[in-house]
This record gives sequence, C-alpha cells and structure tokens, in this order.
Amino acid sequence: YYLAFQTQPIPRNRICQLFWPNTDDEKGRKLLREALSKLRAALPDPSVLLTVSGEVFLDPQQVYLDAREFKEITDPLLESAEINRDAILPAWMYSEMRRAISLCRGSIKLESMNGEMPAGYSDYLTLASQYYDSTRLRIIERLASHCIATGDLDEAIVWLNKALEIDP
Repeated sequence: YYLAFQTQPIPRNRICQLFWPNTDDEKGRKLLREALSKLRAALPDPSVLLTVSGEVFLDPQQVYLDAREFKEITDPLLESAEINRDAILPAWMYSEMRRAISLCRGSIKLESMNGEMPAGYSDYLTLASQYYDSTRLRIIERLASHCIATGDLDEAIVWLNKALEIDP
C-alpha cells in the first residue's frame, strides 16, 4: 500500500526508517531487500516494482490505487477558500467532491499477509487512515452544507448520514 500510494520514487533509506525505525542501517537494508523480493514474487507482473538509483516505486502507469486518486482530487479542494464557506459550491467543485467520495469504500484497514507488520508501517497506516477519514468527513460535511444552501434537504440528510458512518 505504501508504495502504491506514492506518486514519486521513495529513497530506500526512507522506507527503512519508516518500516524498521529502531533497526540499524545494515539490518534495515537487509530487511528491505527481503521485503522487496517477497513483493516481487507476489506481484502478477514483477516489472511493476521498480528500483532505480537507490529509490523504489511501483510504476504508476501500471498500478491504480483509489486512495491515491482520492488524494489527488481532494488536496486542491481542501486548499480552496470555498471549502470553508457554507454557501453554494461552484458546479465543478461539487462535481469533484462527489467524484472523490464515490471512490471511498470504507476506511483504510490493511493487514499484512502473514500477520507480521513492522511497527513503523503500522504507525504509518494509522496516520494514513486518520487523514483519509478526516478528509472524507470534511468533504462530506461540505457537500451537506452545499445541499442545505441549495434547499435540497433530502440530499443533505444523505450526506450527513454518510458522515455519521465515519464519525458516529
């Protein structure tokens, strides 16, 4: 998931620090080599995993991740002043928010295949899940306020119920 979510190649040392923060450099590199070997073996097409000049990444032309698309859509929306208003959204923004939410199928909850997950990666997943849930909630609440501003209270209730699913 970590590699699939990235839009740029990641230096090996950063991956080692994330996955094995309490391990010396030599041991971390060994663990990364082993993990990459297992990942290559598990991929339907091993050529998807690229390692170039000390960096690792999954070929974004061959790997799709809805959470990455969600982030690519929502980051610019969250930077817009419109996100903090309770007025009617511009049509393009309303459409993009709906498109982003349509990608959401639940929270980020991943588990490793063999039950062992490096502590650093577990922490990363926790933070990624919190960011994802808070972003979804913010977008949904803004969609609801847009619907209230347009007088579409039935649609606003639908969005507010979705918000309750995330944060009861």
